[in-house]
Amino acid sequence: MNGAPRTESTPLPLPLARQVEAAFQRFESAWRAGQRPLIEDHLGSLPGPARTVLLPELLELELSCRRRAGETVRPEEYRQRFPEHAALIESLFREEAGKAAGVASREQDSAASPVGAGP
Repeated sequence: MNGAPRTESTPLPLPLARQVEAAFQRFESAWRAGQRPLIEDHLGSLPGPARTVLLPELLELELSCRRRAGETVRPEEYRQRFPEHAALIESLFREEAGKAAGVASREQDSAASPVGAGP
């Protein structure tokens, strides 16, 4: 992640995009300061289209921060918090599992290949 929300569908009007960016930055800053901000609190004041753009970004950031802190993160927890976004949550967890499997596979490949083996 590059630290800024992405808009994959129709671009938001500039004032709304700025609100999304500001909410993302506040959420990210709170995590970096060692706080545990709630995604729900950062979505609450935004209109629907902005929430649609911001939710996946905040979920991805929170998952990343929690994993770096050594926490076990389960999709069930997020399905309970955001039942109307179950498909998004499944997609994020599948994507993360795929990345982790790819990293593990590359590490195994590099460990199995002898480096500098001579004739």
